Amino acid sequence: MANIRQVTSKVDSLTPSDRAVSGLETAASAMGQKATATAIAAGHIQQSYNEIGRNVGQGISQAGQAVVKHITDTQTLKALQLSAEATANAAQDWNATVAADAQSDVHDPNLAADWKKEKLGPALDAIGQTLGTQEGQQWWATHRVAIEQHFNDTTTADVSTLAGQQ
Repeated sequence: MANIRQVTSKVDSLTPSDRAVSGLETAASAMGQKATATAIAAGHIQQSYNEIGRNVGQGISQAGQAVVKHITDTQTLKALQLSAEATANAAQDWNATVAADAQSDVHDPNLAADWKKEKLGPALDAIGQTLGTQEGQQWWATHRVAIEQHFNDTTTADVSTLAGQQ
């Protein structure tokens, strides 16, 4: 005959069905705690991924800004050189236009405007086309206005002086 041992429960008030319910409650509670811990850990992992994503995004943005600044600085330096050359060439061309032996009519009210439109404008337009960044274009707009103002003053003064001499 089999040797079956009888075990007595330390809690006498539990019946076999109560023991099963109690065990299930304990297991469910443990599973709930583990699920909560897993959810908290997943939240921390998600926060870490979000922070990593923000950091990577900021790094890319900063690198992009540095590249744009470098391009702008390089192009602006070249445009500055070109504008100095264009200004010198335009001054020589204007002086040749109003020279005593030139065929220009200094009494023509459109002489300076036509010269700026036909000679100065295209030279300045060509310089502006060498700038590929928004910052470079903004710089050029300001610098171009200064050059145009210089030639407005110069051409007006020269035409007035020459018209008064004749």
